[in-house]
Amino acid sequence: MIKTSRPHRLIQGLPLASVIVCLAFSKAYPACGAAETGSPELRKAWKIAHDSPKSKIVAQLKAGLDKNPHSAEWNEVMAEGLASHSDGQAVTYAETALSLNPKSVHILATCALCSLRHGDIRRAFRLASRALRSEPTNARALAVLGSCYFDMSQETPAAESFQRALESAPNDFDVNQLAITYYGHTLDDRALECANRLVKYYPNSAEAYFERAKVKRGDENPAVGLPDFDKAIALDPGLTDASVYRGRLLVRLERNKEAVTDFDRAMQTRPTPQLLFRRAISLLRVSKPKQALGDLNLAIKICNQTQNKSERVFVPSQKVLPNKDYMMSWLKRMSAEIDVGYQDLALADANEILKIDHACDSALAARQALLRKQGRYAQAIQDLDILIKLNPDVSDWYEARSEAYSKLNRTGEAAADLATAKHIDEFGK
Repeated sequence: MIKTSRPHRLIQGLPLASVIVCLAFSKAYPACGAAETGSPELRKAWKIAHDSPKSKIVAQLKAGLDKNPHSAEWNEVMAEGLASHSDGQAVTYAETALSLNPKSVHILATCALCSLRHGDIRRAFRLASRALRSEPTNARALAVLGSCYFDMSQETPAAESFQRALESAPNDFDVNQLAITYYGHTLDDRALECANRLVKYYPNSAEAYFERAKVKRGDENPAVGLPDFDKAIALDPGLTDASVYRGRLLVRLERNKEAVTDFDRAMQTRPTPQLLFRRAISLLRVSKPKQALGDLNLAIKICNQTQNKSERVFVPSQKVLPNKDYMMSWLKRMSAEIDVGYQDLALADANEILKIDHACDSALAARQALLRKQGRYAQAIQDLDILIKLNPDVSDWYEARSEAYSKLNRTGEAAADLATAKHIDEFGK
């Protein structure tokens, strides 16, 4: 949705009434791009591309595209709408539009944007550079180029590209959206300025409120972002990311019951391991270990399927969850199993974790407690020896080992550990 010289040339020769309609639409949507002067139906479609829920975008834009399958503009506006929701199909529609109108710089920039959204940074960089050779002030291409430079850790050209993009089209949706991501990562106050512009010029866009909410949640008072998350979800209940982000914010605010509701909504459209993991954490915090256990089992199962392993095997090579979250899923599952009385499963989980991380204190602590419950004191002592070596100033480990020594009639060692525990409790170490 970039202003170029092309629409102004298209206005020449139009009836006065059509010019008035085009200018009125341009005023309301100041950077509406290639559809600025198209048919009323196409102009309406371009408005829908950013101001509507994805389900409405797909239905209405597809209806127009079915009537005009060989229209470069209709294919582009479909790409525009889907790209704003990070839909991979946007690339296909953008490429079709470019094949129908290969000389269009605007469509070329849209192709670059869609490639960027799809994660193809090299292609996005190449297409944006090509667009800028023909039109050096094309704001969308500049913003895409800035994002690519930032991804390549080239800070100076990234900053320059975004500055030029915003100077060229300060109210463009995609330019501001990309700028928010860039300035947000660099902790620049301009992220909020861009977000405020989105809300001002696209007041019916769930994405606009969502972008501003994400910026505000980094504030010292993260609750200030909640009204914008609420507005985004009210405008588009199917905007899964908004539910996920609000759920995560509610967790930070210790409003875990509400967080579970948001994660439930998100799960209806995108049941990913990440969501299962997050919902499980909230369920544990509201004392629902059985439900949390179900989510954690499924999350680990999905991760392990990529390596054809069962959910009872720790797979460090899985690529679905970040390693930290995958490990935490195992630790939380072990904890939930202990809470609901599945001691054998918890012990098996601890053993699997310790095969990979021999010094995992959480797994060692859980395993020694389970071993003591099962009367396997000698094995429990081995784990406690490691825990004490890792952190010699924890009195609980000496008390536990003292108990284990007592059960084995090793009274001298038991007394020594008990004395050490009391000393730590009194003096701190």
